[in-house]
This record gives sequence, C-alpha cells and structure tokens, in this order.
Amino acid sequence: MPKHCDTCTCGDTSASESPVEPICYSIPEAADALSLGETTVRELVLRGEIPSVTVGRRRLIPVERLREWVRLQSEQSNGG
Repeated sequence: MPKHCDTCTCGDTSASESPVEPICYSIPEAADALSLGETTVRELVLRGEIPSVTVGRRRLIPVERLREWVRLQSEQSNGG
C-alpha cells in the first residue's frame, strides 16, 4: 500500500483534501488559537477558568468549550 503524504506520487490526494478537525486542543494549540502565551493559558486552565479534561498526563481543552469561554469573555467585556 502506498503511503499518502505530501510527497506521494500515487495520485490519491484524498488524504490531504479532508483534514481532521480537532475536538480538543493541547495547551500550546489553544494558546495559538487565542493569540495568548502558553503560560497564560496554562494558568487559566489550572485555575479552572478555561474548561479542560485530563487524559493520562495530558491536559486537553475541548474546542467547543473554548469557543463558549471566548463568547462569555466577550459578553462580559461588552456588558453582556
């Protein structure tokens, strides 16, 4: 079986056409998405301000819960 990747010459581009949407972010990914530093996001997670789940030793932030958190922050800062 051919390995599908950017350098594959088999002609099958299906692997690159439909990337998997993440359902959770790592702390660095969430920091990038929020344009915040990793330390700030980690502190918000540890204080329980940003919802997260722990899987093994990893702390993951569900994308939908992060979006809800951003929406709430926006409403609060706009007097919402």
